[in-house]
Amino acid sequence: KHLDGMFAFAVYDAGKGLMLARDPLGIKPLYRGEYGGAICFASEIKALCNTVPNFSEFPAGHYYTTALGMQKYFSIGDSVLQVDSQDKAVNGVRYYLREAVRKCLISDAPLGVFLSGGLDSSIIAALASKRMPGLKSFSVGMAESMDREYARLCANYLGTEHYELVYTQDDMLSALPQVIYHLESYDAALVRSAIPNYFLCKLAGGHIKVVLSGEGRDELFGGYHYLKGLDDEALSRELVEITESLHNTSLQRCDRMPMAHGIEARAPFLDMDMLKFAFSMPLKYKMSGDGTEKWVLREAFKDDLPKEVVCRQKSKFSEGCGSSNVLAALAAEAISDKEFERERTIASGRVIPSKEELIYYRVFEECFGKLSNLSFVGHTRDAPKPLS
Repeated sequence: KHLDGMFAFAVYDAGKGLMLARDPLGIKPLYRGEYGGAICFASEIKALCNTVPNFSEFPAGHYYTTALGMQKYFSIGDSVLQVDSQDKAVNGVRYYLREAVRKCLISDAPLGVFLSGGLDSSIIAALASKRMPGLKSFSVGMAESMDREYARLCANYLGTEHYELVYTQDDMLSALPQVIYHLESYDAALVRSAIPNYFLCKLAGGHIKVVLSGEGRDELFGGYHYLKGLDDEALSRELVEITESLHNTSLQRCDRMPMAHGIEARAPFLDMDMLKFAFSMPLKYKMSGDGTEKWVLREAFKDDLPKEVVCRQKSKFSEGCGSSNVLAALAAEAISDKEFERERTIASGRVIPSKEELIYYRVFEECFGKLSNLSFVGHTRDAPKPLS
């Protein structure tokens, strides 16, 4: 409870036994199993899948000791502040995010920021560049990418040392085995976003060792389009649930793709003080009456960014990069309906929902073999249906 940061660790004491622990949201990965009477643990499934028959993801916000077993130490609702006015909401977001960025900038290694040109990464870049002149920023996309244009606009405005990379369909296909090998998932939405992230980290890896990312902002501040159709009760519940499910979806990508290129990614939006403040805030400050998502973020940092960026609407990372439907279209051509029906039911009765995901599962199986237990594989949650 007293640690502030991201971690997954094991400590062994000859007198007290073993302790395992994982950070509150599961930013860092950890898996645990038993084999031959011994406890086995690792940060990647590839270390366990061919040796330990039964293992599972170690839950976020938990610790384990030989004496006590598994114990939960964190819940999103544990600490609630009083945010009862618009001014408190705006000023609080400004304060806590600035503090989170300040902490994330503490490093003895070269540091930079991912910059998609969207609201969230641009806010992080703006706050970081004020403390670190000459900050390096990185952006990727296909030739028609909107992200690269907005990122360039924001980089010029902030005065960052900006780098960008253009990738092609052939590049995506060539990188796919490495993406899935490091990601350790075949979930279509996750792989789709991991591909541009892989190229982004490859670009950044030639310049820095630590990077700041905008991960977590949509979960904290209601940034997803489907949230607009939910009533307040359902929206409150959904924001908690999607934040609690980050550990084996978006955060898995956020950790694995940078680490594949020797980079440590840090997510200021998921700083514990920032998170607690965000979940103490009334929903009306996250999503305004006209449906504007992340209203409080736009209001808090409107003077720090170009107007075009402040007003830019949310798009998925793979959409902004221009590559969201590329592999789905290829899969539709490459896999017949008959093949799809024959192969879509896999281990433990799981059913592959799309031809695109079947392509990814085939690569996953080539990397890790035909595993009988897939419970550790994270899947993007289905959005709840809005009220009619």
